[in-house]
Amino acid sequence: AVPGIDTLTTVQLDAFLKANPGTVLVDAFVGAAHRTLPGAFWLPELGSVTVGQKELKQIEDALQAASGGDLTRPIVVFERSSTYGWFGYHGVLRLLGMGYKNIYRYRGGLDAWHDAQFPLAQAEPWTKAR
Repeated sequence: AVPGIDTLTTVQLDAFLKANPGTVLVDAFVGAAHRTLPGAFWLPELGSVTVGQKELKQIEDALQAASGGDLTRPIVVFERSSTYGWFGYHGVLRLLGMGYKNIYRYRGGLDAWHDAQFPLAQAEPWTKAR
């Protein structure tokens, strides 16, 4: 768990998204093309421990577009699964360091969402999944 950050289960995330339709979903998966939660922004470098200036600018620009510049807008960060979740964990820390205030972690990630038979969409790097 990230201190001070709520961790959501799959059922909690589903309810949270229904109650908060403006929530920004951030996919911190590092790897090849994959399927993700519908509407999620795939930021493949978000959870890397070190990033270069180019990648940091991509992260900042994508988050600005996703949140409309609102640092208090709810953001849920996730990765592949609880087993492969360190990039999601580090992504939460990076968002905190960037000044975002209303962050949640979905630890179950893509695997748990898929296993619950919720819909998936094709992830596109640095943009919103469709």
